[in-house]
Amino acid sequence: IKNGYTIPDLPQRMSVIQDYALKFFDDKFAKDMTKEHYHFLGHLIKDNGIRANELPINTHLENLFREGKFEKADKVRKEFKISDRNYYTIKAKAFILDKKWEELDHLLNDKNKKSQTIPWFSVVDLLAEKSEYDLVEKYVVRLPDVDEQIVILKMINRFKTAIDVAYRNKKGEALEEMEAHPALDQSTRDQIDSMLISLRRR
Repeated sequence: IKNGYTIPDLPQRMSVIQDYALKFFDDKFAKDMTKEHYHFLGHLIKDNGIRANELPINTHLENLFREGKFEKADKVRKEFKISDRNYYTIKAKAFILDKKWEELDHLLNDKNKKSQTIPWFSVVDLLAEKSEYDLVEKYVVRLPDVDEQIVILKMINRFKTAIDVAYRNKKGEALEEMEAHPALDQSTRDQIDSMLISLRRR
């Protein structure tokens, strides 16, 4: 069985799993995982032919999204019981990789309207990896942790937005730290100083 899982030829590996692995495992969890692997290999072969390469299910979904095969992706989601959080985060990643910003915006507005289905931090992290800093600035303010917002905005040199976020959320210490930053000009320092005076009066 162990050697069978290393067979690169997927139909051959399915044969080993069917003849040995599925009959060997008594533990329910191991048996269920083996069945899922067997069915997923069958799905890959059906989709890509007998010369299909093994892929993690997340990579397979990402490829389907990038190829515009949304109905097939949805079938995979239902068949393998993929959570909404995982499924739509992979979809968001595919849109980011292909720079489909309108589609990304529509997806985020739809899925994160009532609750955070797609983690905002994952979106921001993926955009930062691709150096899409304008979009990072757009979405970072959706993060639930204000301190994380400020840290990320400073990392990408968006000090104006970081200052506004800190002031709105009464983060005096963060403002003081930014006031001492060597990259800021005098007019920005004066603005921060006024903000700090305003916060102290409240």
